[in-house]
Amino acid sequence: MLRMVLFGVPHLYIGTNDLSKVITGRSLALLAYLAVTGKAQDRAILADLLWDNLPEAQAKKNLRYVLYDLRQAIGDHLLVSRPTIAFNRQGHYWLDVEVFSAYLHTEEPKANVELYKEVLDLHHGEFLHGFYIQDAPIFEEWLAARRRQFHTQAVDGLHLLAQEYLAQRKYEVGLHLTQRLLTLEPWNEEAHRQQMRLLAYSGRRSAALAQYEACCRALATEYSAEPLFETTQLYAEIKAGRFTKVSARHGELTQTFHNPLAATQLSIAQPGPVAKPRPTTQVNWDAIPVPPRLFGRTQELTRLEQWISIESCRLLSLSGIGGQGKSALAAEVVRRLADRAEDQPVGRQRPRSSKTAAVSQPFDAIFWCSLAGLTSFSQLIAYWWRWCGVLAGLTDLEYLAQDTPLEEQLAYLLSYLRQQRCLLVLD
Repeated sequence: MLRMVLFGVPHLYIGTNDLSKVITGRSLALLAYLAVTGKAQDRAILADLLWDNLPEAQAKKNLRYVLYDLRQAIGDHLLVSRPTIAFNRQGHYWLDVEVFSAYLHTEEPKANVELYKEVLDLHHGEFLHGFYIQDAPIFEEWLAARRRQFHTQAVDGLHLLAQEYLAQRKYEVGLHLTQRLLTLEPWNEEAHRQQMRLLAYSGRRSAALAQYEACCRALATEYSAEPLFETTQLYAEIKAGRFTKVSARHGELTQTFHNPLAATQLSIAQPGPVAKPRPTTQVNWDAIPVPPRLFGRTQELTRLEQWISIESCRLLSLSGIGGQGKSALAAEVVRRLADRAEDQPVGRQRPRSSKTAAVSQPFDAIFWCSLAGLTSFSQLIAYWWRWCGVLAGLTDLEYLAQDTPLEEQLAYLLSYLRQQRCLLVLD
């Protein structure tokens, strides 16, 4: 079997024979290009790829020499005809970049977390690290593009996996991944925010605050810029102890919600006859941006609260060009709705029958979901399920099999949410 490791310093093997010192220079460039593109390539294009500075006849002659040496080394792994050359994808081979790219393109961390991590570990260095050939600008341009492509896939995959470990409360593994992310991109704010959340949830508040300072330094060094509002907001939330407060509420919920597996309906446990707790709206505060002071938005805020609380509107949309403050406006509405629940008199009954009574009916739960980084509807459903699991006091959602059809997942989710009054915000 031909085994090709092209991440990091390239290594090539056939069986136990190391070909790394045999296939070098333009031979390696030709093999890598054919294997990664996976298509039959015209000889004229390949000659131009590797010898851009030479006349066409001389370039094609050089290509024949390189091709001869390469076929001597790997034999039938190349398919050669008079007009074209191709890598034999029907042969017995293993190519790390192919496994890496194909798996990350089709799978998500929730499918198999450990396998997803193993695939990400294949990217232990940049594509063809340290490899360079002179006087081949077209190949160098292709090489740079592939390096950017694989780097981006690795960064996106690490983000998703770190978020999955955060949802599973495996903070130490998540911290290892975010540190790896910051090694790849010290200026990556999302990685800094993930690191801050993981540190805060694992009880290292001081380290989480220090991570913000590290983020500020990295951004100043790389871009002469300050952190985004979302990053500063997260810092303020951690400093104010918001994460501790949210974690405590989640812990209380373990005793007041039923497991969806154990009962056909999810309901809030009835309070005992002695103490009647104050109604509390469960909110994932760590995901909600802290809005700046709003000026001139009184009319909009009043209208939104009217539609939501009094008219019981089921669907609202805030639209407009970027930067107008839509997220800030929605976040302020969420805070007002959550504060309304805190202001409810202790022991007051929540009427659910009439439209007028909806004024005094607070939400049981408010969930803010940023669509940034979500590439499919199935990811959104999985994100919502993780949140429902936190509300129900569950560490995972084993009651839904991994191969459960998306339609069935959605049906379960809607059935769950109908048992309580919920507000879902898609940002």
